Amino acid sequence: MMRRLAALAIVGLVLAACSGPAPSPQAEYDVVAEALKAFERSDWVAATPLLREAIIKQPATLRLHYALAIAASHLDLREETIREFQWVLANAPGTAEAEVARNWLIAA
Repeated sequence: MMRRLAALAIVGLVLAACSGPAPSPQAEYDVVAEALKAFERSDWVAATPLLREAIIKQPATLRLHYALAIAASHLDLREETIREFQWVLANAPGTAEAEVARNWLIAA
C-alpha cells in the first residue's frame, strides 16, 4: 500500500513538473476604451452603460460625461442627458463641449 501511495505521489509530481507554464493573466478589461469605441460607432445602446461604468472609474473626465450626454440624448434619456450636460457646463466652461451642452439645455 505504501509503495502504491509513493508511486502515485511521484506520478503526481512528474505531471505537475511537466505541465506547461502557467497561463498568462488576461489583460485587464478597459471599460473606458470600450465605451469610447461604442460611442465612436454611434452604438448608443452599448455605449450608454459602458460610459456610466467608465465614469465610475474616471469621474473627472470631460470626454466621458460629454459622450454620455450625447448617447443618452439619442436614447431619449432626458434626465440623464440634462444631468451630464450640466456636469459639462459646471466643470468645463468655455469649451466647445460646454457650448453644445448650453445650446442643448436651452433648447430642451
